[in-house]
Order: sequence, then C-alpha cells, then structure tokens
Amino acid sequence: MTTEETRTSSFGEGYKLSVVDRLGTWLSSRRLFSVCRDLDGKVLADIGCGFDARFGSSVLGRLDRLIAVDVSLSPAVLNNERITAVTGMLPDALNAIPTSSVDFVIMNSVLEHLVEPHEVLVELRRIARADSGVVFVNVPTWLGRIALETSAFRFKLSPKLEIDDHKRYYTARQLWQAMRDAGFMPSEMRVRRHKFGLNAYALCWISAKR
Repeated sequence: MTTEETRTSSFGEGYKLSVVDRLGTWLSSRRLFSVCRDLDGKVLADIGCGFDARFGSSVLGRLDRLIAVDVSLSPAVLNNERITAVTGMLPDALNAIPTSSVDFVIMNSVLEHLVEPHEVLVELRRIARADSGVVFVNVPTWLGRIALETSAFRFKLSPKLEIDDHKRYYTARQLWQAMRDAGFMPSEMRVRRHKFGLNAYALCWISAKR
C-alpha cells in the first residue's frame, strides 16, 4: 500500500502476519470471494495488494491476468508471467493501467492509509471497464479504529507501523460520499458495514448507461 513518501514497505513485508492480521485477512477474503464470483478469464486488479498479493494469487488460476499494485512486491509476484506487477506510490502508480481495462478492481484496507484518497478513487473508476466493471473498496470504521489500536498498541498483536500509518476512518455514510465525490453514481453503489461493524465496504457496478 502506498501513502507518504516515507512508506517504503507493503503489508506483510518483513514480518509474519499475526493471528489478528490473519483473521482480518480471512474475513476480507470471504467478502471478496462473494464479490468476485465470475472470475474465469477476467482481469483482476488488486490495488494495495500486499507484499505477497495473497488474494490475487489465490485465484490466479482462474484469471486471464492479475494486476498487482503496491509500493513493493515479493520476487514471486514480480517474476510470475501471469501477473502484471506495478510498484509505486498511489495514485501515480495507477497511470500504468489503461482506461476501462479491468473487470474487477479491489482495494481492501488501503484507502485509510492514503494522502490522496479522492484521486485514487477517481482512478479506480477510470480503470474499471466502462460497461461492466466491478469496484470493491473496504475500509475500517471508527469502531474498527478502537479494535485495531487496542490490538496494536495495547496487546501488540498487530504491527504498530500499520496502524500509525492510518490517516482516517470512515462511517458507511462517509464512504458513500467519498465514492460519490469520485464519480460513482448512487445507482451503481451499495455501501454496507460488515465484519461486526468494524469495517464498511462499497461495492460498485459500472455501467456505460448514465
């Protein structure tokens, strides 16, 4: 994931995921699998995918291509011929992805880290296929902030660096507004809380008809 220029490492780089991290990743994967059902022969872009691009790699066999984007990526990701690896800071890194070229765009637990969240959301809509693209954005809520900070700062169960890097948290209403301000239409969006209210997500279906 990419944020300020001092951020040079991705989620999961240089450390093993804690029990809390693995639980959060598993819960996110359940939601992602429910969103990305028809992946056969499709292009999936995972924005802020983490060092190992775990979700994308888990479905790589079904995809035509995975586009993995983060500030740094593992050699296994960089050297995989079926993965288009893009390393760099957001939003500039997304310039490498052509307009209306991606079937599924996912950005899981990244928006809260970004200095320029609006510009990144605009880019997500740009790269999604104009007539059939799906965009999924997941963020921690203010209730999630309490859980995350307690885990990281009090019980040392999550990397302090990751939580200190958070720039903001969201209510479902705030996430809806952020998506709308970026050009997503109300008719294209479904915004909900999940993970026991610790997270909120926006699921968007792009339509060429406006």
